[in-house]
Amino acid sequence: MVEIQEKPVPELKSIAVPEQAHTTLKNILTLDLTACDITVCLAALPVGETIPQYELLVLHENVTTAFRDMLATLLKRYRDAYEKRDIQPRHYEITTKLAPYEMEWLDLSMFPAIRQQIEPLATSSEFSIFTEEQDFLDRLRFYVIIAQRPHHAPIYFYRHFSPKQMLERSRYLIIQRLWNNTYEYTRLTDSAFLFDKYIDCISCGNNMFIFKKDGFQQVFHYLEDLEEKAEEMLMSIKNRQLIANFDDFAKACKGHYIKMLILKSISTKPDLATFTPEKLRATIEQYGLPIDIDAQGLLIYNPQEPWEILKLLDEHYVISSITGENYEANSKRRHERKRKR
Repeated sequence: MVEIQEKPVPELKSIAVPEQAHTTLKNILTLDLTACDITVCLAALPVGETIPQYELLVLHENVTTAFRDMLATLLKRYRDAYEKRDIQPRHYEITTKLAPYEMEWLDLSMFPAIRQQIEPLATSSEFSIFTEEQDFLDRLRFYVIIAQRPHHAPIYFYRHFSPKQMLERSRYLIIQRLWNNTYEYTRLTDSAFLFDKYIDCISCGNNMFIFKKDGFQQVFHYLEDLEEKAEEMLMSIKNRQLIANFDDFAKACKGHYIKMLILKSISTKPDLATFTPEKLRATIEQYGLPIDIDAQGLLIYNPQEPWEILKLLDEHYVISSITGENYEANSKRRHERKRKR
């Protein structure tokens, strides 16, 4: 298994989404789906692998039409909201939650782990036909709707999917009306899949637009990746000998989704290697943070203040160059000293 290293992601909060991304988004939102071929692929992730295995769904014409109509409805909704500026793209950030009026954009060239997962889609016509093999079904992760206009780059629509969406595995009793009788129903025994009318993200070229962040992270197995990156970051912090009761700190972070997100965010900061107990202590003093320091100058993790060390390492504290006020960078809240030191 090849380990894929992410490139460091710079601080993007104050950087506008590039114009080319807006142009691509407008082209997607105004896409004439009647001129597009529609293909649907299922993606499963084999054990121990990082690149999905794709298989092609063979669809009846009425199913293809249903997918096309679903996309048309979604694109119209997003297009109307975009034109009214009710929904606007912003740069992808690991730890933020999307507001209803936001979507996120990322440059896939900066995220090789994601890019490599979707590169096989360029040869989707060569995929094997989906035949409901059990091993593939057990590893289902997402599906992709591909809209392809002649002589144009394909557009990929992604949606999280799981084996639970196969109706024969449902905990419900599924019945269907007999074709030759208006009022008699029978149990559904053949395999069937349940597709909803949403998408999690869209890609075209190096542009990825994220509409449902949780779904996006599930599609590209960010939870598994998150645990791995968090563990690596914890080891790095331990090796730098910054926290006196490190084991207590690590135990509080492991398995906690938001804390692991912050640890991954910390891992993207190129200046982490310059952190020293002296520099951290200076920030603690300047902002009056509720973090104690032992006799050796190491930070002491306090379970009553479980976020303070994480926020310190994630560089949440900045000084405004305009007002000179202290701020927490992620919230833009004016920082109040919690205690005098």
